[in-house]
Amino acid sequence: MIQSFMVYGFLGLSLFLLGKIAAQRERIDLINHRSTPFLTWEILLSFFIFSLITGIRWNVGTDFQGYLEIYNDIHKGWKLNRNIEPGFLLITDLFANLNIHYTFYFGFLAFLQLFFFYFAFKDEKYLLPLIGVFIIFGGQYHMWVNGTRQSIAACIFVFSIHFIVKRQLFKYILTIFFASLFHQSALILLLFYFIPLKNYFKNKLFTTTLLIVSIFIGLTPTWLSYTNIIEQLFILLGYDNYATRLDFLITENATVMAFGPRRVAQTILYLILIWTFQGYYRKNKNNKILLFYNLMILGAIHHNLFANASNIFMRPTYYLTIFTPIITSYLLVDLYNREKKISLKYIMLFMIAISHLVIAIIADADKGSSDYINYKFFWDFV
Repeated sequence: MIQSFMVYGFLGLSLFLLGKIAAQRERIDLINHRSTPFLTWEILLSFFIFSLITGIRWNVGTDFQGYLEIYNDIHKGWKLNRNIEPGFLLITDLFANLNIHYTFYFGFLAFLQLFFFYFAFKDEKYLLPLIGVFIIFGGQYHMWVNGTRQSIAACIFVFSIHFIVKRQLFKYILTIFFASLFHQSALILLLFYFIPLKNYFKNKLFTTTLLIVSIFIGLTPTWLSYTNIIEQLFILLGYDNYATRLDFLITENATVMAFGPRRVAQTILYLILIWTFQGYYRKNKNNKILLFYNLMILGAIHHNLFANASNIFMRPTYYLTIFTPIITSYLLVDLYNREKKISLKYIMLFMIAISHLVIAIIADADKGSSDYINYKFFWDFV
């Protein structure tokens, strides 16, 4: 547990400090009417540290052993008995056939995730200090190492949002198609381009009610078995094997997500964001941020609805909840700029936003081989 706090603390602090340097560089360049290149030394160092820490981990993320098995099978020249998206397979083949150690392979996959996520904010580097911290401590990092393929696709989706706002359909289609090369489910994201951009969650009381109602509905996931739409959606997203076992996933394999500290903190965070965002939006009228917010709220509701079903129902949620640290960062930056200091409100929101990992490290410390949160180095297990 101590090792986890040290490693994650070092990683989060590194991304924060390097993000501060990037933000300061951007601020100076704006004053001097210069454009700021994306790949500055502090951004490259952020990629390196993030990739290094992720690459040399062991059994961090529930899918770690599965990805390692795929890599080793290809390295041995065996034929895979599972369908793997061509983009992900190409990278895996390249590293395995070049006889490169799997730590470099996992590190490269981590680089892709952070690269696309950071590139989405290449002109808003003032967000990077907070975004870097929230990626590590807000629960995002362990989503990235759990479902690596889908998380790469989700990070590409974050980058693609500005094509929706600018109404550049062709570029958006190309970007989403590229994302689907890592996870087929990304194709469903094409639908978001055609949804009118409106402030659907303008009414804070209505949005709060939706969030609370979704929690209560999610307490009884058997409601899923009353429709065939779920099954057809799973087939469309490339989850055919799960669709054929839908009843089992709903009932026998359901996971009871109790209202422990992690979920309480998450719910409080969403409530704060709901009651804070509209004031921010009235001042800024930024359609990109509005779209981020709409997707985040949809993700929060979806997460609650499927919280007590099988984990496989939660995977599509990440295309939406990935925007939570982004909205949190925007609102915290705005709060600091308005009050010109780190106020008590700022500290409270920040602490809630980073509490997820702290609670998870403590909660999972005694789970032994089932602990996929606490950090372990690969050399201690080979």
